[in-house]
Amino acid sequence: MLQPHWVDYVRANRDKYAIDAIKQALIQAGATAAEADEAVNLASAPPTPAPAAPMPNAWAAATPPAYPGQTPEPDSAPAPPAAPAHSGPIWFLFSFEGRISVTYFVLFLLGNAACWIAVHLMAKTMGPLLGALALIAYAIAGLWALLAVLTKRWHDRDKSALWVLLVFVPVIGNLWTLIECGCLRGTEGPNTYGPDPLG
Repeated sequence: MLQPHWVDYVRANRDKYAIDAIKQALIQAGATAAEADEAVNLASAPPTPAPAAPMPNAWAAATPPAYPGQTPEPDSAPAPPAAPAHSGPIWFLFSFEGRISVTYFVLFLLGNAACWIAVHLMAKTMGPLLGALALIAYAIAGLWALLAVLTKRWHDRDKSALWVLLVFVPVIGNLWTLIECGCLRGTEGPNTYGPDPLG
């Protein structure tokens, strides 16, 4: 059965949206196709019709208006994806994007060494099985964090993440990584991998 408020709804929205979009919104609200047509016909025959306003844009014509009591559809196209947040401990330890300075790299190495010693000492008190599991878990997490931090440090030097593989070359690779990542400043200003971490 045709609801009077459907006619009011059509009158309120006919200047803003395409008739097909309004009919679709009525059908979503529980009207049949015939009832939606009847509501549009009744709303289109007022004694003094108001002049139709131009459509705001082509996208609005294809978007069904929200029916009262429904959650409205977004009025605009989806926003572009936000740039990754390059801050915080989760990003610092686990993300492979962005840049970090020499200071944070050295602090990471010192903190990682301290944590490794603490986990090793705790593992001795846990018994052989739990101790071994604790060491393995920390080794996996620590390796991931080391690779993430090294990647960001190489990015600060405006070099690809593939340079991380240098750390697996005995002696020379480790020495080169320590000097370039632990002693040399990154590129000044923004580079391919993001803004300067030193501002």
